[in-house]
Amino acid sequence: MEIPIDRLADLVAEVARGSGEDTGSVLRAVLPSVYVADEERADVAAQLSQTLGVPESKVAGWVEKAVNKRTGYAYDLAIIKKGISKRLAIDLRERAPSLPGVEVRKGFERGYPEGTLAAHILGTVGQITAEQLQEDTWRRRRSGDVIGQGGVEYTYDEWLRGIDGSAKVEVDSLGRPKKTVPDGTLPQNGDSLVLTIDQRIQKAAERALVRGIEQAHRDQFWSANGAAAVVMDAANGEIIAMASYPTFEPGVWSGGISDEEHDRYFTEAANKPFFDRAIQAGYPPASTFKVVDALAALESGVITPYTTFPCEGDFTTHGLTFKCWVYPDGHGRLDLTGAIAQSCDVYFYNIGLAFYGRKGTELADWSGRLGLGKKTGVDLPGESEGLVPTPEWRRKHFADSSDPTDVLWKPGNSVNLSIGQGDLSATPLQMAVTYAAIANGGSIVTPHAGLRIVDASGETVQRLRTPEPRRSGVSQQSIKVVQAALRQAAASPVGTSVGVFGNYPVAVCGKTGTAEVFGKDDYAWYAGYAPQEPA
Repeated sequence: MEIPIDRLADLVAEVARGSGEDTGSVLRAVLPSVYVADEERADVAAQLSQTLGVPESKVAGWVEKAVNKRTGYAYDLAIIKKGISKRLAIDLRERAPSLPGVEVRKGFERGYPEGTLAAHILGTVGQITAEQLQEDTWRRRRSGDVIGQGGVEYTYDEWLRGIDGSAKVEVDSLGRPKKTVPDGTLPQNGDSLVLTIDQRIQKAAERALVRGIEQAHRDQFWSANGAAAVVMDAANGEIIAMASYPTFEPGVWSGGISDEEHDRYFTEAANKPFFDRAIQAGYPPASTFKVVDALAALESGVITPYTTFPCEGDFTTHGLTFKCWVYPDGHGRLDLTGAIAQSCDVYFYNIGLAFYGRKGTELADWSGRLGLGKKTGVDLPGESEGLVPTPEWRRKHFADSSDPTDVLWKPGNSVNLSIGQGDLSATPLQMAVTYAAIANGGSIVTPHAGLRIVDASGETVQRLRTPEPRRSGVSQQSIKVVQAALRQAAASPVGTSVGVFGNYPVAVCGKTGTAEVFGKDDYAWYAGYAPQEPA
């Protein structure tokens, strides 16, 4: 005969994770979960299989996996299924006598009432991994903790997760709790994060990406399967909207990913929905880079606003011929404003060749001052720094090439760089920062999605601070020349985007771009700002 021996065990009381909000949309939901006691797991799979409507082997796998993830406390229950329906929760409670060791408990689990909206910004939550437990970032966490695994959930995890409480409970010989002993600390729910995101504009941006892909397919561009958009306040870097397509359901990780969901998101056809193309993907910026080329040339004294070059449809130097892709018959003689408005490649080929003949890396240096080739500092993990190629980079990158001439910086490299091609790459967010600098008079802002931390009552706990805008060093005279040219590109009869913005009710300034990558279809760009004059 076994005589139960009561003892005390520590109980860790987990708390509700704070939400992320734009104008009040709550991302937290209370959902029931199924728990099973460790000592009962040999029989529970068969008992639960019919009720949960899944094969017994799968339930057994859930149980075994959950037990392996437990925190290690003697009284612990292993979670085998999260987010079950209310009907199923009631059914399980009614069948409790025939399901020994099984409990249904309410617990806080992240919910996403807006579905896929702003998924890449919000990020996901999930149990901490064994690898993360070894990192300094998570040194205060323990096995089984739920942490931010992407987006602002990751960046602001310390604020959102709250503080677990503790209590002592009396347990029997099997580790099952009997009663609480008056001792311990109360848990504190996590604070909430107010975002800079405008939900209406975010929805519009995401719809625009979907419509753009659909239109590309109607136009027979079948390989068009990814896109990104950034809307940012040029004065302070607040991200109003940022979208990446394809996207995903953020809640997919909250209760464990199913086989069906795994196949949905991780096949080749899915096209990497978890990859945030707005901050992680580097593309040749093509003609959107011509404004950087223009500013660098003006500041370096390579040209003046009135310098003209003839365009006859192509440009030959050092035995190589480069075409003017926009107008193969030639634009005639143009000044800088006309060259930007009409996107004349030949004009900028001349600038690129001029930079090649000068000492140093002036074009690359000015590109860096305008935010390219380095991380923007956005408060989201995984950002790419892009690439602004230089002769030194080329020597290192091609050091092991079988062709010894690959390490050399040739005239063609400077000519290609001048129109945003070659090895140059930038993320959509980087180009947004560059164009924001043109819009605001030359300052580089730090993009950010977090605005402030608030408690449960809505009171501000912490206003999040971002670095003050820094001066790029570009003169106001040069900025004004490029601003005027961008307005002409969107509004003049010969502007490359006049068909879209010529009669637009707001004065738009912007530049089109078509990037060519060997072996791939073209990438389409548009970068700009509105209204014409900063508010």
